[in-house]
Amino acid sequence: MTIKRKGQIGGALLIAAVLATGAGMSFGIDQIRVGGPVQRASQLANDLLVEVAPTTLYVAEPFVGVTRLARAPALLGEMRPLLRTQERAFADNAARFAAAPLPPEVKAAVARDVETGRAFWAEVDSAFLPAVARGDRAAIDASYGRVEAAFVAHQRANADVMSTGTALRAELDARGNRVMQATMIAMAIAGLVLIVLLAGAVFYLLRGVLAPIDATARLMERMAGGDHDQAPKGTERGDEIGTMARSIDVFRAAGQAQARHQAAQQLVVRELAAGLEALAAGTLTHRIATPFADDYEALRRGFNQSLAQLSEIMGTVAQSAQSVSSGATQIRAASDDLAQRTEQQAATLEQTSAAMGEVTTMVTATAQGASDVTGAIGTAQAEAREGARAVERAVAAMDELEASARQIAQITNVIDGIAFQTNLLALNAGVEAARAGDAGRGFAVVATEVRALAQRSADAAKDIKALIAASTEQVGTGVSRVRESGAILARIVEQVTMVRDMVGAIATSAEQQASNLQQVSAAVTGMDRVTQQNAAMVEQATAAARSLSGEAEELQALVSRFTLTTAGARAPVEPRVRPARRAPQLAAAGGRRVAALDDDDWTAF
Repeated sequence: MTIKRKGQIGGALLIAAVLATGAGMSFGIDQIRVGGPVQRASQLANDLLVEVAPTTLYVAEPFVGVTRLARAPALLGEMRPLLRTQERAFADNAARFAAAPLPPEVKAAVARDVETGRAFWAEVDSAFLPAVARGDRAAIDASYGRVEAAFVAHQRANADVMSTGTALRAELDARGNRVMQATMIAMAIAGLVLIVLLAGAVFYLLRGVLAPIDATARLMERMAGGDHDQAPKGTERGDEIGTMARSIDVFRAAGQAQARHQAAQQLVVRELAAGLEALAAGTLTHRIATPFADDYEALRRGFNQSLAQLSEIMGTVAQSAQSVSSGATQIRAASDDLAQRTEQQAATLEQTSAAMGEVTTMVTATAQGASDVTGAIGTAQAEAREGARAVERAVAAMDELEASARQIAQITNVIDGIAFQTNLLALNAGVEAARAGDAGRGFAVVATEVRALAQRSADAAKDIKALIAASTEQVGTGVSRVRESGAILARIVEQVTMVRDMVGAIATSAEQQASNLQQVSAAVTGMDRVTQQNAAMVEQATAAARSLSGEAEELQALVSRFTLTTAGARAPVEPRVRPARRAPQLAAAGGRRVAALDDDDWTAF
């Protein structure tokens, strides 16, 4: 059984004993405590003894009052309320004792006492007081005799209650003393039982738990100090102490095995330290010849094999370092050559880019000039068309003038006819005036003046007609010449239109050429930028090749510090030397620089 199980059982027993003792003590104390059953019964007995006398007084005092009424009925008004109060007090006490938990004999005595009291009050209420109220002396005396007999019976019953109550109180006092004695004895026995159980538990803890634990702790201290010879005690026990002892025995066996391993580990550490010191000194030919224990033999073989492989690897590294150094030298030379050619190519592209920029600028200017000429020609064409329209308007005006001249000629012919008719009329008037003699002399003068005026009008009409004829001839000549000018202007407009179309085509072509040249210039600029980047990359590659060459030389220097085995040292590999690249040849051809490169050089790059 485990200590935990034993502790649980012992604890359960102690708890059960404590609970039983506590229950017994609680029961005894509950019996004798204030307010307990014994105390309540004793108090009830005391109350009975104390209250019975007041009950007698309650009946005796009313009896005295009844006696006074029997002698002096006139006191009825004064005594009736007092008697009613005394009767209610009697009834209250009777009800309280009837409900009290009294023994049967006491309850019977109290019942008899209450019954005699009720008979007293029944006689007083039913016969005596009515007789006093009527003033019937004979009835008063007869009823008073019955009241007196009831009072005597009540006194005898009261005496029985007193004697029964006294006996009950004596019995209850004795019972309380017995309960108290029994409670004290039970408490003493429970205390002794608890002391015995606690002593047994302490004894078991000291001998069965603490002593083995102390011995185990001392044994573990010795084991911690390196003493693994003494075997633990109590390994045969089935509790936790036995489990601890068996576990310590396992630790002791492990400690003994560890001690055996320590010697082997020390040998391993010494040999490995010597081998590592040799490795730190650069001697890769060192080997561990002393055999190790079985658990560490694989470590010795692995160490020796590691040194052998490391020696072979270092030999290979030395050879690779030589090859890397040679290759780095070739790369550096090739990078220098490539850098030089790239710089030349970059310079050529830069010049080409500048030339393309100038050509692009010129073609752009030409296209702009052609656009300006196209605009000027368009303006001239518009003005020529406006001149043609003006000529057409002038021809129309000449035609209108010619028509007006014809109309004026017609008007002049009319005026000439009118002048001729006027002249005839004046002539006729003169003839008629001559015929009239002196009477028509004044009329003859007028006819002469009219004739002269008609002649002048005819002359003026002839002159106007001659002028109109000359003007009409000149207007016709002007019209023909204006029409010739309009035809010439029309041909000029056609020629200007043709010139404008040709100049527009030239401007469009120049703009397309400018756009193409800008694209070519952008491509050349991109090639220049890429070439500059390539040059920078070549410089970086050259620097990396130089750094690689220096690191290869440093690696060779580091490898040379190691002492290698004959098998690990291999013949150095001769680097394959490439033929030197030819420098780029620049030739001037039509203002351009051409770099002639060998195909093998580009392949190697």
